[in-house]
Amino acid sequence: AKLGLLLINLDGFKGINETLGHRIGDRLLREVAARLRSLAQPHMVARQGADEFLMLIPNDASPQVAAELASSVLVSLGKPCLLDGREASVTCSIGIALYPDDGGASALIAHADAAMRFAKSSGGAAYCFFESRMVDGFRDQAEVLRDLRRALALGELELFYQPKIHAPTGEITGAEALMRWQHPLAGEVDPTLFISLAERSGAIVALGNWAVEQVCRQMRLWRAQGMAQITLSLNVSLRQLRDPDFAGRVKHALEENSVDPHLLEMELSETQAMAFVQGDTRHIQALRELGVRIAIDDYGISFSSLSRLNFLSISSF
Repeated sequence: AKLGLLLINLDGFKGINETLGHRIGDRLLREVAARLRSLAQPHMVARQGADEFLMLIPNDASPQVAAELASSVLVSLGKPCLLDGREASVTCSIGIALYPDDGGASALIAHADAAMRFAKSSGGAAYCFFESRMVDGFRDQAEVLRDLRRALALGELELFYQPKIHAPTGEITGAEALMRWQHPLAGEVDPTLFISLAERSGAIVALGNWAVEQVCRQMRLWRAQGMAQITLSLNVSLRQLRDPDFAGRVKHALEENSVDPHLLEMELSETQAMAFVQGDTRHIQALRELGVRIAIDDYGISFSSLSRLNFLSISSF
């Protein structure tokens, strides 16, 4: 039997949270879920993340059936809704993967995600079927992981710095380091693909250590060029944070490049913060004792509470 999977990601949901408030955002998510449930029979629907949903076509899925369902989702979610006297509407990007044509169960979500990102990069409010080119020509995840382990030694990884600008003055107040991988044959690899794979395999620890060294070296170079000192943010994962050598490596990189620790900010996603256990606080505290800032990235897109985050000693949200 063929199965179909639709991965539905809301376009611009963060902007709705910021402009209308998180309460309205939560109401909108519930409305989206209700509309998807109304379309789901005899299909199945589940919430995958903060603004992401999955719909499964369990029997005799065909491209035509999947396309018809995706079209219905686009129409349904595109209709405005009234929330607490305010009108809100949202579009979505949908990635479609079919089993077994697009891979086994372990690959299906990743391939639907790749298709969704392709639809979103094309402007959103659309659906897209998975094609092998969307994962940059790799045959499977084992091939990605094999080449990723070599990428550091071969110099294929690079950090790009996205500036943070104070809107009223136009002044650059900080920057965020973003990791990119330029494969010699496949070209630029989707960061979502290789970073998520690095997380699951444990390779993220080596990538994270390299990124810390690069960020500190870049801060030293900017200082030597006479640039104003700014805060540099760097994403960090739970696997990195829990590595017993991580804080020591951060300290070494800071000292080797004579970087003020307060200018380095480690960002955790809200989802990761929700997965913290009590023992993780010592890892946070070790970084705080160095003077490094700890921040929660995109706080408010999920359902964590301030009381849940209070024990983490977060510097900012």
